[in-house]
Amino acid sequence: MNLLITNGRVLSDKIIVNGAIAIENNKIIDIGESATLKKKYRRYEKIDATDHFVLPGLINTHTHAAMTLLRGYADDLNLNHFLEKVWTIEKYMTGQDIEVGAELAAIESIMSGVTTLNSMYFYHEDKNEATAFKKINIRGIIGIAFFSHTKSESKKKFLHAVNKWHGANNDTIRIAMCPHAPYTVDPNLLKEIEFLRIKEEKRVNGPPIIVSSHIAELKDEANQINQKFQTKVKKNSIIKYLDSLNILSNRFLAAHMVNLNTQDIDIASKRKIHVSHNPISNFKLNNGLSPVSKMLSKGIPVSLGTDGPASNNSLDMIETMKFTALIHKYDTSDPTQLSAKQVFDMATKNGATSLNWHNLGQLKKDHIADIVLLNYKKPHLSPLSDEYSHLVYAAKSSDISTVIIDGKIVLEDRLPPKINLDKIIEKAIKTKDKLLSKIENNNK
Repeated sequence: MNLLITNGRVLSDKIIVNGAIAIENNKIIDIGESATLKKKYRRYEKIDATDHFVLPGLINTHTHAAMTLLRGYADDLNLNHFLEKVWTIEKYMTGQDIEVGAELAAIESIMSGVTTLNSMYFYHEDKNEATAFKKINIRGIIGIAFFSHTKSESKKKFLHAVNKWHGANNDTIRIAMCPHAPYTVDPNLLKEIEFLRIKEEKRVNGPPIIVSSHIAELKDEANQINQKFQTKVKKNSIIKYLDSLNILSNRFLAAHMVNLNTQDIDIASKRKIHVSHNPISNFKLNNGLSPVSKMLSKGIPVSLGTDGPASNNSLDMIETMKFTALIHKYDTSDPTQLSAKQVFDMATKNGATSLNWHNLGQLKKDHIADIVLLNYKKPHLSPLSDEYSHLVYAAKSSDISTVIIDGKIVLEDRLPPKINLDKIIEKAIKTKDKLLSKIENNNK
């Protein structure tokens, strides 16, 4: 499909007030003034973006998509109790359940301007988050969860997923390796995962394969690692511990990174790892605040994630942007910290960098056409002074009107074409009820 978006405020390298974007198949082929591009691409299907910001799709670099089914299920608990409650119900989840939860997550994400999800969860060969993302037409990385107690099974599932899904659906779906956390994955398995990642990336000779994990999320993480695996994390330095295993590289995406010391930040910078900042879930679970300003000052690419819908409880990246900007100004006692443009970049181009998906996250020629139109002709967005300020401090996800992923329209007038939204919501409700009944029957 050839599309021409016209008459919008295009947020490219520079802001084009009456701008246009030409899309051919799934790529941006031209960006410029509307008057010029209308003459140049007369036969392209037109999308009128009058009174709209035209921006790159938002990229959620850490979530657990299928956990929409558990939204509100384990609230007002600390992380350990949260995990205990969640893991109790997750053991009953089938591949069908996971697919239903991920479908709902994909729809929710698209409707809030998110075009790419990096999701860590359990994988079933028949139905899974990949089958859901393909149905809804959202871009995603499907992270295969690893735990020490599921080592053999996780390896088997990872290899199945790579062979079936990595680079599939016109490279809208990729596979990642996701050791849950250093306190649930032993050091030998962490090293095996990196060895297998390198081996499989060479074998498939396709898109990069990343490793993503919950890192330095807990205050007592070092103690938990020492007790479970009879090792010694010196000076509570989680990153130094991981570095000693030779597993850190620019393919490593660390989610959370809350409880860090100066040495951790220096090592993270040296090894060129990426960080996904998840401030809302970190605050909700009282895990603390990641030292984002310090990491950015060291050149560490920091992106944004919502975490799962059970711990946030939303997949709204616009909400996440505002929360991010505000809390770091308070934390540093400096209102100049994390400008609106910096935070916007964290949600877009930094996200692409974190996922090693380098032709995403910006409106540029030859980049993939993942594009969002946001209506700014609203009382809460008027009058207009600064585009990025409006997007971060004033916009709402309900302002999103149109979303394009891989050159295809997946949201139009706030509705997903060819998808029965009511049916997906009803399926999710019934699936959740079924899971709860399984627990109730087991406890009788």
